[in-house]
Amino acid sequence: MANTVILMKGPDRGNAGEPTPALYDDVNGSEPNGIIIDALTVDSGTFHSIGINWDVGGGDQNYDATVTVKYRKVGDPLFKNAANLFRQDYAWYWDPDLYVNRGPYINNFAGSLMFLTPGTTYEVVLELSDPDGGSAIRVFEATTRAIPVKPTPSTTHYVDNSWGGPFNGTDAEPYNTIQLADAAASPGDRVIIKKGSGVYTNSTPTAGLQTAGEPDNWIVYEAENRLDPPILNGIGIEVGYLWFDNLKFVYDGPVGTYLGRQSNDHWVDAAIYVISPTLPSTDNVIVTGCTMTGFLHAVHNIESGVGWVVMDNHITGHWPAGGWISEETSSSNGYGFLCGSEGKEGGPNHICAYNTITQQSKAVSIGGDKPGQLGTNCDAYGNKCFDTLGTPISFDHSFENNRLWGNILAQCGAFSLTLQPQKSGPWYFMYNQITLSDNQNIKWRVQDRAVIINNTFYPGNDAEANNWTRCFSRNNLFLPEAQFIWTTKDSFATTPDVSRESQWFTSEALNPKVADAGFAWMGDVDYDGFDWGGGTNIAFRWNYDAGTLRTDFRGPDPFTDFYDEVGMEQNGIEVDADLIFVSKVYDPDTNLTLKSNEAYGGQNPAANSGGKVDNLADFGYLGAAPDRGCHHQGVTPPTYGQRTSELGTDLHLRTDDWTKH
Repeated sequence: MANTVILMKGPDRGNAGEPTPALYDDVNGSEPNGIIIDALTVDSGTFHSIGINWDVGGGDQNYDATVTVKYRKVGDPLFKNAANLFRQDYAWYWDPDLYVNRGPYINNFAGSLMFLTPGTTYEVVLELSDPDGGSAIRVFEATTRAIPVKPTPSTTHYVDNSWGGPFNGTDAEPYNTIQLADAAASPGDRVIIKKGSGVYTNSTPTAGLQTAGEPDNWIVYEAENRLDPPILNGIGIEVGYLWFDNLKFVYDGPVGTYLGRQSNDHWVDAAIYVISPTLPSTDNVIVTGCTMTGFLHAVHNIESGVGWVVMDNHITGHWPAGGWISEETSSSNGYGFLCGSEGKEGGPNHICAYNTITQQSKAVSIGGDKPGQLGTNCDAYGNKCFDTLGTPISFDHSFENNRLWGNILAQCGAFSLTLQPQKSGPWYFMYNQITLSDNQNIKWRVQDRAVIINNTFYPGNDAEANNWTRCFSRNNLFLPEAQFIWTTKDSFATTPDVSRESQWFTSEALNPKVADAGFAWMGDVDYDGFDWGGGTNIAFRWNYDAGTLRTDFRGPDPFTDFYDEVGMEQNGIEVDADLIFVSKVYDPDTNLTLKSNEAYGGQNPAANSGGKVDNLADFGYLGAAPDRGCHHQGVTPPTYGQRTSELGTDLHLRTDDWTKH
């Protein structure tokens, strides 16, 4: 949602007893190094986050301008500090053979306020300054999305596929198809689907529900008996503001018939789906408390609709259990929740939370790079995704301020995280427990500005680790328990557009401390913990290219030389994965919690030793500093996956573990 932006100035920030700041105009610097101020956009369309994008109109070619951030709930007396916005100067590039720039060119400051309270108005102060000239202040209010509440229905329609008539939609004389209820419904109505007899068959898969709800006035489709729901074989939609709750979807077609179909045929093989990518609006669809079994796609919104909420569902895909180990060749087939992709409108403000998703090719893909509805400002948290053939949760082909936090991502047959490509940043990867990837931690392709904080990675290896130079990293644990945690190569040193080299890595780019390379402003990597198997094993191998240009950084203390030469991990530490956890079991049902100091037999090195990051890593820990890894010592881990305790109630959507500010 858009927010009104007010230009204001003054040393005071409106704290209790202080005067209101006065209006003033922007001050532009002189190019090339003084900054030129451009437009600010703000989006607060998810429960816990506010996304900010402040464009740079020119200048600042030495990248020393900064934007500080303060925020508070309206009515609170004092502001809190947040992390500075991240600077980008980026023309992402994909094709090294054709030298084709696939634009658009990004020149901005961007970032997110996170872990906010749903349905709450915040006052935010941004202060831009450039020592070479140029300054501006923005003060604005932004309201996070409220937790949806089902409307009190004016009319309740009943459906029972075993009823022979007459069909009046009442409890005594229900409709026998969902389509009849759709035709009779109005915004705010409720459709109660009885258990019926057998499967509710989607007899016309190329047509969908056609009666829309309205903002805060959804048409709700729900099971009569929430503990014994009806079975559907799929339902299409053509409109927005619909809510599907506690329904059971089971694929009943021939096994394998859907494999290889084109996306525009997706009505054949999805549980809940938009029937056409050309529909004008399927916004604000909510899917809660459902189970979906055997489908190629569970929830499929390829190019339509913004602001979907997919929450507290249990999705079991079409691949056999254990398929992640064999890495089937058709690994790109099938998604738990698909919303947008390359060349498609992904739309902003999608929320995917507290779902259990397994035996899919990919659990979640939220993207979209088609002008009009870019994939921005989306949140995925609290999910338990395991036994997937591909990367569990992906934002590929999307733009700034997408956020992935507080998930369990386990047993995947590909990369754990992906930046392929990142068309604008930052993206946030935080507080995730990531275990048993059959490939590397991160699929580095085309990226700029990833924020990677308080994750636990096992096994924890990364090739092409030179891409960390364009990241902000804090408090992660990398646990391969063997040497070569991070290795680099410069075999892609070609720079087709030297004026925008930030999307490429060269041998100079591997070292952000080389002043004339100009990369020092791009990355800040520190306070992470590593298990390289101990002793004199090689922790980091830098500048690696077919055995040449090699620099090895070995234990027992690789960090001093690594920081001196590369500029990263000044406060990195060694940990022993066998010793720091209460239980070192790498499955999706075990939390990798840190041992108490007493159980460790002294100070657990992963505890109370991390780096604080305002708003992002400034909460939840018991000591003086954040812990390293995804769980704080002595703190109950958050909830992952479908919250089954909610299934007997009408309260799937509620405040959760991640309201911190």
